[in-house]
Amino acid sequence: MKYGLWDSQDNLWMGDSAGPKTYDELDIAVIAARVCDARLAWRAGRTIAREYVEAPRRLRDSLDAKMTALAALAGIESGEL
Repeated sequence: MKYGLWDSQDNLWMGDSAGPKTYDELDIAVIAARVCDARLAWRAGRTIAREYVEAPRRLRDSLDAKMTALAALAGIESGEL
C-alpha cells in the first residue's frame, strides 16, 4: 500500500512536477505531512497522510517553501512549530 500527502483544504495530492509524493510506510508519510505544513507555513494538520488513490498527474500550482526540511524538523522537535 502507498500513502500520499493530502491537502485537506484544497482537496488535492501534494507533490511536484513528477507527480504526487508517496511513501511505503504510514509513519514516514505522517512525518512528511507535518514537515510539509511547517515548510509552507500552514497550520499543523492541514496536510494529512492517507492511503494514496491514483489520480491524474497534473501540476495545479507551485508554492515556495518558507524553510528547509531540516529547519522544519528542528522547529517541530523544539516545539517552536
